[in-house]
Amino acid sequence: MIINTDYSNAFWNDVVVNLRDTISPEFAPVPVYVSPVFQESGNLGIRIWGESSSTIDYMQSGWSRSFDVTIALYMIKENPDEVFFKQFYQDAERLYQLLFDNKFIGANGTNNGFIDGVVSELIINEIEKDEEDINGLHVAKFNYQCIVQRSD
Repeated sequence: MIINTDYSNAFWNDVVVNLRDTISPEFAPVPVYVSPVFQESGNLGIRIWGESSSTIDYMQSGWSRSFDVTIALYMIKENPDEVFFKQFYQDAERLYQLLFDNKFIGANGTNNGFIDGVVSELIINEIEKDEEDINGLHVAKFNYQCIVQRSD
């Protein structure tokens, strides 16, 4: 690093923590956790996981990067009925709207925030191999991208 410059963890501070801090109050008391895999936490939970990052622009005095994040809304219900599915889709839409309403998170304290947050895809009930043994598991997975800009 160059002398007299600061380092911060862009993926964690600017993206993951901002997403968690945005989602948690809206869905309280639902657990919102950071993990690459599902963690059983009752009948409802939201998982955030940073998947990848790519450079958009590399300048003399800073950079701009795109970050890809999976946000998964989990609900567990064996023998679900139409009332369950209505609630499941309603919660997925609520999360989508929350992400839309917060597509720009301003700098705050130790993070730079992000811009241009967008859900590029929402996939319903695509169960991963490690999730197959969980009876009654339903999932709405959001593929989310945002941009962080940093300058010296």
